[in-house]
Amino acid sequence: MNITNSRIVYINSLNRTTGSNEDFVTTLSVSPDEQYDTVCVLYAQIPISYYLVSSTSNTFQLKENSSIVTITIPAGNYTSYSFTNVVVPLLNSASPNHWVYSISINNSFNNVTDGKFYYTVSGNSSQPSLMFTNNLYEQFGFNKNSTNTFVGNSLVSANVVMFIPETAVYLYSDLIETKDNNNTNILQEFYAENSVPYSNIVYQCRTVEGYSKKIKNGYSNSFSLTLIDQHGGIMNLNNQPWFITLLFYKSNNIFDIFKKVIKYNLLQ
Repeated sequence: MNITNSRIVYINSLNRTTGSNEDFVTTLSVSPDEQYDTVCVLYAQIPISYYLVSSTSNTFQLKENSSIVTITIPAGNYTSYSFTNVVVPLLNSASPNHWVYSISINNSFNNVTDGKFYYTVSGNSSQPSLMFTNNLYEQFGFNKNSTNTFVGNSLVSANVVMFIPETAVYLYSDLIETKDNNNTNILQEFYAENSVPYSNIVYQCRTVEGYSKKIKNGYSNSFSLTLIDQHGGIMNLNNQPWFITLLFYKSNNIFDIFKKVIKYNLLQ
Protein backbone atom coordinates (compact mmCIF):
# COMPACT_ATOMS: atom_id res chain seq x y z
CA MET A 1 0.00 0.00 0.00
CA ASN A 2 1.27 3.43 -0.94
CA ILE A 3 0.17 6.47 1.08
CA THR A 4 -0.25 9.72 -0.81
CA ASN A 5 -1.70 13.11 0.05
CA SER A 6 -1.63 12.51 3.79
CA ARG A 7 -2.38 14.69 6.77
CA ILE A 8 -1.99 14.16 10.53
CA VAL A 9 -4.65 15.70 12.77
CA TYR A 10 -4.34 16.18 16.53
CA ILE A 11 -7.64 16.29 18.41
CA ASN A 12 -8.25 17.35 22.02
CA SER A 13 -11.81 16.69 23.19
CA LEU A 14 -11.77 20.08 24.94
CA ASN A 15 -11.53 21.77 21.53
CA ARG A 16 -14.69 20.14 20.20
CA THR A 17 -17.21 21.96 18.05
CA THR A 18 -20.22 20.66 19.96
CA GLY A 19 -21.02 17.93 22.48
CA SER A 20 -19.24 16.54 25.54
CA ASN A 21 -15.80 15.04 26.14
CA GLU A 22 -17.20 11.58 25.49
CA ASP A 23 -19.50 12.34 22.55
CA PHE A 24 -18.64 15.28 20.37
CA VAL A 25 -18.40 16.72 16.89
CA THR A 26 -15.12 18.15 15.62
CA THR A 27 -14.49 20.19 12.47
CA LEU A 28 -11.40 20.21 10.24
CA SER A 29 -10.31 22.97 7.95
CA VAL A 30 -9.72 21.12 4.68
CA SER A 31 -8.67 22.78 1.43
CA PRO A 32 -10.24 21.72 -1.90
CA ASP A 33 -7.08 19.95 -3.02
CA GLU A 34 -7.11 17.59 -0.02
CA GLN A 35 -8.73 14.34 -1.08
CA TYR A 36 -8.71 11.54 1.49
CA ASP A 37 -10.34 8.12 1.40
CA THR A 38 -8.78 6.44 4.45
CA VAL A 39 -8.27 7.24 8.12
CA CYS A 40 -6.21 5.56 10.85
CA VAL A 41 -5.90 6.19 14.59
CA LEU A 42 -2.17 6.64 15.22
CA TYR A 43 -2.32 7.48 18.93
CA ALA A 44 -4.86 7.92 21.69
CA GLN A 45 -4.75 8.71 25.39
CA ILE A 46 -7.92 8.17 27.41
CA PRO A 47 -8.04 8.80 31.18
CA ILE A 48 -9.44 6.02 33.33
CA SER A 49 -11.47 8.64 35.16
CA TYR A 50 -14.68 6.71 34.51
CA TYR A 51 -16.11 4.81 37.46
CA LEU A 52 -16.75 1.13 38.04
CA VAL A 53 -20.29 2.12 39.09
CA SER A 54 -21.58 5.03 37.03
CA SER A 55 -24.44 7.37 37.91
CA THR A 56 -26.47 6.08 34.95
CA SER A 57 -26.21 2.37 35.81
CA ASN A 58 -26.22 2.12 39.59
CA THR A 59 -29.57 0.59 40.53
CA PHE A 60 -30.92 -2.89 41.29
CA GLN A 61 -34.10 -4.23 42.89
CA LEU A 62 -34.90 -6.17 46.03
CA LYS A 63 -38.08 -8.27 46.15
CA GLU A 64 -39.68 -9.36 49.41
CA ASN A 65 -43.00 -11.16 49.02
CA SER A 66 -45.00 -8.88 46.69
CA SER A 67 -42.96 -5.77 47.50
CA ILE A 68 -40.25 -4.61 45.10
CA VAL A 69 -37.93 -1.72 45.96
CA THR A 70 -35.24 -0.07 43.84
CA ILE A 71 -31.89 0.51 45.54
CA THR A 72 -29.35 3.05 44.28
CA ILE A 73 -25.63 2.63 44.96
CA PRO A 74 -23.43 5.76 45.00
CA ALA A 75 -21.36 6.20 41.85
CA GLY A 76 -17.64 5.57 42.22
CA ASN A 77 -14.96 2.89 42.37
CA TYR A 78 -15.12 -0.06 44.75
CA THR A 79 -13.27 -3.15 45.89
CA SER A 80 -15.23 -6.26 46.80
CA TYR A 81 -14.91 -5.35 50.49
CA SER A 82 -15.87 -1.68 50.19
CA PHE A 83 -18.79 -2.74 47.99
CA THR A 84 -20.23 -5.02 50.66
CA ASN A 85 -19.71 -2.31 53.31
CA VAL A 86 -21.84 0.06 51.25
CA VAL A 87 -24.45 -2.37 49.91
CA VAL A 88 -25.39 -4.18 53.14
CA PRO A 89 -26.62 -1.04 54.97
CA LEU A 90 -28.54 -0.02 51.81
CA LEU A 91 -30.23 -3.43 51.64
CA ASN A 92 -31.16 -3.36 55.31
CA SER A 93 -32.51 0.18 55.26
CA ALA A 94 -34.51 -0.45 52.07
CA SER A 95 -35.98 -3.78 53.19
CA PRO A 96 -39.81 -3.37 53.14
CA ASN A 97 -40.19 -5.90 55.96
CA HIS A 98 -37.08 -4.94 57.93
CA TRP A 99 -35.29 -8.19 57.16
CA VAL A 100 -31.56 -8.30 57.85
CA TYR A 101 -29.02 -9.05 55.10
CA SER A 102 -25.31 -9.78 55.03
CA ILE A 103 -22.75 -10.32 52.25
CA SER A 104 -19.35 -11.96 52.56
CA ILE A 105 -16.50 -13.13 50.35
CA ASN A 106 -13.90 -15.74 51.28
CA ASN A 107 -10.72 -14.33 52.77
CA SER A 108 -7.59 -15.53 50.97
CA PHE A 109 -5.58 -15.51 54.20
CA ASN A 110 -7.64 -18.21 55.90
CA ASN A 111 -9.72 -19.93 53.22
CA VAL A 112 -9.80 -20.92 49.58
CA THR A 113 -11.20 -18.11 47.45
CA ASP A 114 -13.70 -18.51 44.63
CA GLY A 115 -14.32 -14.82 43.91
CA LYS A 116 -18.03 -15.10 44.70
CA PHE A 117 -20.33 -13.30 47.11
CA TYR A 118 -22.24 -15.23 49.79
CA TYR A 119 -25.57 -13.67 50.75
CA THR A 120 -27.66 -14.43 53.84
CA VAL A 121 -30.95 -13.11 55.22
CA SER A 122 -32.51 -13.40 58.69
CA GLY A 123 -35.76 -12.33 60.33
CA ASN A 124 -37.58 -13.19 57.14
CA SER A 125 -40.90 -14.98 56.57
CA SER A 126 -40.16 -16.00 52.96
CA GLN A 127 -37.29 -16.04 50.50
CA PRO A 128 -36.29 -12.66 48.97
CA SER A 129 -34.85 -12.07 45.48
CA LEU A 130 -32.20 -9.79 44.00
CA MET A 131 -33.23 -8.54 40.56
CA PHE A 132 -30.98 -7.08 37.85
CA THR A 133 -31.44 -5.68 34.35
CA ASN A 134 -28.27 -4.36 32.70
CA ASN A 135 -26.94 -2.61 35.82
CA LEU A 136 -24.61 -3.86 38.56
CA TYR A 137 -25.10 -7.55 37.83
CA GLU A 138 -21.36 -8.06 37.30
CA GLN A 139 -20.49 -6.50 40.67
CA PHE A 140 -23.06 -8.69 42.46
CA GLY A 141 -21.91 -11.76 40.54
CA PHE A 142 -25.12 -12.54 38.66
CA ASN A 143 -26.29 -12.66 35.06
CA LYS A 144 -27.78 -9.81 33.08
CA ASN A 145 -31.60 -9.59 33.25
CA SER A 146 -31.82 -12.14 36.06
CA THR A 147 -33.90 -12.71 39.19
CA ASN A 148 -31.95 -14.51 41.91
CA THR A 149 -33.96 -16.00 44.76
CA PHE A 150 -32.60 -17.07 48.12
CA VAL A 151 -32.89 -20.72 49.07
CA GLY A 152 -32.83 -21.63 52.75
CA ASN A 153 -32.04 -18.01 53.64
CA SER A 154 -28.84 -17.97 51.58
CA LEU A 155 -27.66 -17.23 48.08
CA VAL A 156 -24.34 -17.60 46.28
CA SER A 157 -23.45 -15.45 43.29
CA ALA A 158 -23.61 -17.34 40.01
CA ASN A 159 -20.39 -15.80 38.71
CA VAL A 160 -17.12 -14.40 39.98
CA VAL A 161 -17.73 -10.79 40.98
CA MET A 162 -16.23 -8.04 38.83
CA PHE A 163 -14.49 -4.98 40.29
CA ILE A 164 -12.36 -3.87 37.37
CA PRO A 165 -13.48 -0.71 35.51
CA GLU A 166 -14.24 -1.02 31.79
CA THR A 167 -11.40 -2.92 30.14
CA ALA A 168 -12.57 -2.26 26.56
CA VAL A 169 -13.45 1.14 25.13
CA TYR A 170 -14.73 1.57 21.59
CA LEU A 171 -14.42 4.70 19.48
CA TYR A 172 -17.40 5.20 17.17
CA SER A 173 -17.46 7.72 14.32
CA ASP A 174 -19.79 8.64 11.47
CA LEU A 175 -16.68 9.39 9.42
CA ILE A 176 -16.16 5.82 8.25
CA GLU A 177 -18.02 3.39 6.05
CA THR A 178 -20.18 0.66 7.54
CA LYS A 179 -19.54 -2.44 5.49
CA ASP A 180 -17.75 -5.77 5.48
CA ASN A 181 -16.97 -6.74 9.10
CA ASN A 182 -17.29 -3.20 10.47
CA ASN A 183 -21.03 -2.51 10.53
CA THR A 184 -21.14 -0.52 13.75
CA ASN A 185 -19.00 2.53 12.92
CA ILE A 186 -16.14 1.40 15.17
CA LEU A 187 -13.14 3.48 14.22
CA GLN A 188 -10.85 1.89 16.82
CA GLU A 189 -11.00 -0.27 19.94
CA PHE A 190 -8.86 0.39 23.02
CA TYR A 191 -7.94 -2.02 25.81
CA ALA A 192 -6.99 -0.98 29.35
CA GLU A 193 -4.74 -4.04 29.83
CA ASN A 194 -2.99 -3.55 33.20
CA SER A 195 -3.95 0.08 33.65
CA VAL A 196 -5.44 1.05 37.01
CA PRO A 197 -8.15 3.58 37.90
CA TYR A 198 -7.08 7.23 37.54
CA SER A 199 -4.26 6.34 35.14
CA ASN A 200 -4.53 6.35 31.32
CA ILE A 201 -5.29 4.00 28.49
CA VAL A 202 -2.52 4.63 25.96
CA TYR A 203 -2.87 3.33 22.41
CA GLN A 204 -0.26 3.39 19.64
CA CYS A 205 -0.97 1.99 16.19
CA ARG A 206 1.11 -1.06 15.30
CA THR A 207 0.49 -1.01 11.57
CA VAL A 208 -1.26 1.70 9.56
CA GLU A 209 -2.48 -0.69 6.87
CA GLY A 210 -3.95 -3.16 9.34
CA TYR A 211 -5.89 -0.61 11.37
CA SER A 212 -7.01 1.83 8.69
CA LYS A 213 -10.70 2.37 7.90
CA LYS A 214 -12.30 3.57 4.69
CA ILE A 215 -13.84 7.04 4.85
CA LYS A 216 -17.42 7.05 3.65
CA ASN A 217 -18.23 8.79 0.40
CA GLY A 218 -19.35 12.39 0.66
CA TYR A 219 -18.09 12.90 4.22
CA SER A 220 -18.14 16.44 5.54
CA ASN A 221 -15.40 18.31 7.36
CA SER A 222 -17.37 17.80 10.58
CA PHE A 223 -17.62 14.33 12.08
CA SER A 224 -18.47 12.71 15.39
CA LEU A 225 -16.26 10.85 17.87
CA THR A 226 -17.98 8.86 20.61
CA LEU A 227 -16.47 6.70 23.35
CA ILE A 228 -18.65 3.64 24.05
CA ASP A 229 -18.26 1.01 26.77
CA GLN A 230 -18.52 -2.72 26.18
CA HIS A 231 -22.23 -2.65 27.05
CA GLY A 232 -23.04 -0.03 24.42
CA GLY A 233 -23.34 2.98 26.73
CA ILE A 234 -21.55 6.30 26.33
CA MET A 235 -18.56 6.60 28.66
CA ASN A 236 -18.44 9.16 31.43
CA LEU A 237 -14.92 10.55 31.87
CA ASN A 238 -16.06 12.83 34.70
CA ASN A 239 -15.04 16.05 32.96
CA GLN A 240 -11.59 14.82 31.94
CA PRO A 241 -10.43 15.37 28.31
CA TRP A 242 -8.89 12.77 26.04
CA PHE A 243 -6.58 13.03 23.04
CA ILE A 244 -6.30 11.35 19.68
CA THR A 245 -4.06 11.57 16.61
CA LEU A 246 -5.62 10.70 13.25
CA LEU A 247 -3.88 10.04 9.95
CA PHE A 248 -5.95 10.98 6.90
CA TYR A 249 -4.60 9.81 3.56
CA LYS A 250 -5.30 8.81 0.00
CA SER A 251 -4.53 5.14 -0.45
CA ASN A 252 -3.00 3.81 -3.63
CA ASN A 253 -3.07 0.05 -3.37
CA ILE A 254 -1.37 -1.55 -6.36
CA PHE A 255 -3.02 -4.89 -5.55
CA ASP A 256 -6.47 -3.35 -5.92
CA ILE A 257 -5.44 -2.08 -9.33
CA PHE A 258 -4.23 -5.54 -10.34
CA LYS A 259 -7.52 -7.10 -9.18
CA LYS A 260 -9.54 -4.64 -11.24
CA VAL A 261 -7.42 -5.32 -14.32
CA ILE A 262 -7.79 -9.09 -13.90
CA LYS A 263 -11.55 -8.79 -13.36
CA TYR A 264 -11.86 -6.62 -16.50
CA ASN A 265 -9.89 -9.12 -18.60
CA LEU A 266 -12.01 -12.04 -17.35
CA LEU A 267 -15.20 -10.22 -18.21
CA GLN A 268 -13.87 -9.53 -21.70
